Amino acid sequence: MTASRRILTSVYLSLALGLAAATGARADSVYVGGTYSGTFSMMVDGAPMSEGGGNIGGSRVVVGGQTFNLLALYCVDQFTGASLNTNYTTTINQSGVINSQVLPAAGSIAWLMINIAPSLTTQAQYQALQGLIWELESPANGHTVAFNTTAGVNSAAAIANYTAYKTSLGTNTASPSALYWINPLNTQGQYAYQGFVGITQSQRDQATSVPEPASLALFGVAIAALAALRRRAPRLGPEVR
Repeated sequence: MTASRRILTSVYLSLALGLAAATGARADSVYVGGTYSGTFSMMVDGAPMSEGGGNIGGSRVVVGGQTFNLLALYCVDQFTGASLNTNYTTTINQSGVINSQVLPAAGSIAWLMINIAPSLTTQAQYQALQGLIWELESPANGHTVAFNTTAGVNSAAAIANYTAYKTSLGTNTASPSALYWINPLNTQGQYAYQGFVGITQSQRDQATSVPEPASLALFGVAIAALAALRRRAPRLGPEVR
């Protein structure tokens, strides 16, 4: 690379990182670990397609100069590649943004990452959750995507897990701010590699320790009802002093 080209590349990267800072994203890094869940079949626009993905073990992020090990890291952008055992400069946001757009299903994916991902341990479980995440994300990439439930293509265990996770998800959502949404960059500071969603142990602990708004509302109603009963309760006899 010539000196002038190196300078130009540096300018592009500086401008991109400055733009990231201005929009609330951070220019940090992600280390993509060395293990994943192998290949499995997805239905893409009605045709089967073999894809590699799942929880990528041994991954970590550097955010604001601090390193955090990831409890789980899953691919979000199904059609863009990345390499294992590789460190990428990246922008990280907590708004559900991948490749400059907010994912419509970011809340659903966040719920899965908080409530399902941390407890998974087998290849079939990882594949099932990865397939469901890609399925949820698919409207944002212009394709019709679904986990392949054809008997004998994916494992029976993966299909059963996929069905269970989809049922558990239902209409549940969680705040995308509980997670790291990771956009690796090329040398020009532009999105170029697989987008990821990751969660740390502390993020998971914080997300599961805060009661949901509906639970808080029910708790408040119960307290009000008890107070009303105490005010209305009749005296059963003379007050003892």
